[in-house]
Amino acid sequence: MDDVKNDDNEGLELVQELWLPHCKAINLFDAAQRLLAAPLGTNPNPLQIFVTGSTALHLNRDPSICHISIDNAAQKFNLPDLRAALGDYVNREGAFTQNFHVFGGQRRSLHDIQLPFNELQVWRKVHLQQESYHDMSLLGSTFTVHAHPPKGEWKYGHYDTVLMNVDKAYTWPSSGLAGTQ
Repeated sequence: MDDVKNDDNEGLELVQELWLPHCKAINLFDAAQRLLAAPLGTNPNPLQIFVTGSTALHLNRDPSICHISIDNAAQKFNLPDLRAALGDYVNREGAFTQNFHVFGGQRRSLHDIQLPFNELQVWRKVHLQQESYHDMSLLGSTFTVHAHPPKGEWKYGHYDTVLMNVDKAYTWPSSGLAGTQ
């Protein structure tokens, strides 16, 4: 009888080994804090993990597109006001900022503004993690969000939709969709 129980346990252990996750979930909020606390010059540039509001974002080490001109990116992703949006961002934050804010509203920069850079790096995949609204000590799962430029039958591209609160003046769900982007 003991042999049967032992065989059953071995089968269960094998199933658990094959199907249960082996990696410990990463706390992206803690990882972002460690990056910010690290000595200057030891962090990757740009930061690959950062926090905005109750959401942490993690970029892969390597971008999907390593070097693309601003104008080619605007054309490829059908973003005609990309240069003006980047101009507004640089004018608000500075050329070497690591802050994150909303790009909404009317553009103040001209569509042909000169920028302190000519090329962009583009990530088409981003990992997101959010704090639990009801218990900030609990972290949600990490989700992967994809975005691909317009191509063929995808007139407007192909992407996962995400609503994020990026304005610290608002708190979901009490503020509804205000402060989201």
